[in-house]
This record gives sequence, C-alpha cells and structure tokens, in this order.
Amino acid sequence: MKDKFKIYLDYIPLLILLGSALYLLWIIASSDIMLVWKHYVGIAFLVLTILLFFVRHLFGVLCLGLTLLIGVTGFLSYSPAITTTTFWFGDGGNNSITLLKFQPVFVLWIILYFIVSGRHFTGILSKEYWVEVKNKQR
Repeated sequence: MKDKFKIYLDYIPLLILLGSALYLLWIIASSDIMLVWKHYVGIAFLVLTILLFFVRHLFGVLCLGLTLLIGVTGFLSYSPAITTTTFWFGDGGNNSITLLKFQPVFVLWIILYFIVSGRHFTGILSKEYWVEVKNKQR
C-alpha cells in the first residue's frame, strides 16, 4: 500500500504541468495570443512524458525531471506569458555578462518534483541502478 501511494505521488508534478498546459491551450483558444516554439517543445515533451509514465513509470519520472530542467533553462514553456528572470554581472547594459537566466515557476515545480520523486535518484550513477532498471526491478 505504501509503495502504491509513492507511485501516486509521482503524478503530482505531472498533473500540475498538464493543468498548466491545458490552461495555456485554453488561453490560446480564447484570445489572440499565438503559440511560440517554446510552447510546441513543451507540449511535445509533455506528451512524451505522459506516454512514458504509462509504458515504464521510472522512465516517465526521469523524463519529467528532464522536462523540468529544460523548462528552468527557458527552452520550453507552459505559460501564455513566458517570464524569465536574469541575473547578470555588470551595469545591465552592453557591458554586462549574463550569469543565470531561468523561469521562476519551473524552480518551484522542480523543488516539488524532487520532494515527491527524489527517491528515484538514489544510486542513479551506480552500475547496480541501471542493472536493476534493465531487469525491470525498479
């Protein structure tokens, strides 16, 4: 029973992303806002993640983490208004160096993801982990 509950916890970040994508599609359908390439990439990754969740749960969870990491960097989005925060070194003009550029909502989502699904990363760099994955023991 406890293991089943943990599996259901893995769906929380996925459902949040799915809700955000559905909200995006609702806004697009009911306004004059157009989808941009970041939205298409986000929807493609979401479809892939959902498929993997049902075909092989562990791969779905890992793909969800990859999707969130790509979202943090700003290469995909589930929001009608793509908002990024930038930290730079310098005066903010032409002479500045960008240190970090990210989407703040994805930081919140990735923290939630690691709280509910972090157990899947225990030993991920070891050979035993991948042998268990290959033998479908994980």
